[in-house]
Amino acid sequence: MSETTNYHLPLTDDDQTRFLDWRNSINGPGDSAMKKIDTVLSEKADNSRAITITLYADKWENEGTISTQELLIEGLTVEQNGVIGAAQNLTAEELEAVRAAGLYINEQKEGALTIASDGETPPCNIPVVLILLG
Repeated sequence: MSETTNYHLPLTDDDQTRFLDWRNSINGPGDSAMKKIDTVLSEKADNSRAITITLYADKWENEGTISTQELLIEGLTVEQNGVIGAAQNLTAEELEAVRAAGLYINEQKEGALTIASDGETPPCNIPVVLILLG
């Protein structure tokens, strides 16, 4: 039986492999595939982190019809996966500004995200939550 490269999960295209051997490699005692998957997923979750940061009303830079703002994020890499969204405790004014702004991530680089607005430049500060996945 062969294995995957990264997590050494069992692979087989051998029609002679006994079913019990194959089943044990997937879900049997010891270092089974399911235990490996569980370990990897738990490590990913443990390494994820949430960051609350603010888009400041006076920090937007206008570039034609687009406004941008760079957020400095310690530890962010170019290949880092994650999600960003408005914080849960928005005021009515902040919520309206988010809706009108058309916010999106414009660029990701080492240590920074650039957020862009292709709508109305927000007239108020906007708290956002960034979740970086492990």
